[in-house]
Amino acid sequence: MAKKNERDINFVNPTKKSLRLQFFIYGNYFGNSYLKLMDRAESMLREHGLDLGYYPIRGLLIPLALPHTSGPRGLIAEEDYGNIKSFVDTFMKATSTVETHLAVVLCNYTDLGHGLTPWKRFGWSKPLVLISPRPNDDNVTLLHELGHAADLGHEIDKVNNQRNFMDPVESRTTMYRFQVEKLAGAYFAG
Repeated sequence: MAKKNERDINFVNPTKKSLRLQFFIYGNYFGNSYLKLMDRAESMLREHGLDLGYYPIRGLLIPLALPHTSGPRGLIAEEDYGNIKSFVDTFMKATSTVETHLAVVLCNYTDLGHGLTPWKRFGWSKPLVLISPRPNDDNVTLLHELGHAADLGHEIDKVNNQRNFMDPVESRTTMYRFQVEKLAGAYFAG
């Protein structure tokens, strides 16, 4: 039996799967850059036999109500992540999506990253994705954070002078076989 190439950038998942997402928005988010992030993620995933699925529909953003935030000028600070996670989990339990979908929150926060996936350092069993209104220029921010939610770490190397989507540096255009398989096996894939 031939050994599979974990770094095959042309691998197509044998079973069609969608990464199921539920989007929330906090009032301090501006613009519609998230639409480009969705488009780019869908495009890259489809090349590998995966897609994005949305609850209830693509483009519907569920307003996130927080009484106040800890950061300056209404920015969400790390101390607010637990409140966000609690609100999101409560909402998703009511819609029966907490075990099948990944929560993505569009918001402005004090951290410097274009996207964040806090969970392990807080001891949460499920990740939470935060997306800034200032994504990377390559529009791979959402897909990159979905990779972290599927327990992928940063992968810094190039194949044919192309960066993979888990590289923290732009411009990211490829996906490795092991990354596709990890996404396809995530709890929010189905």
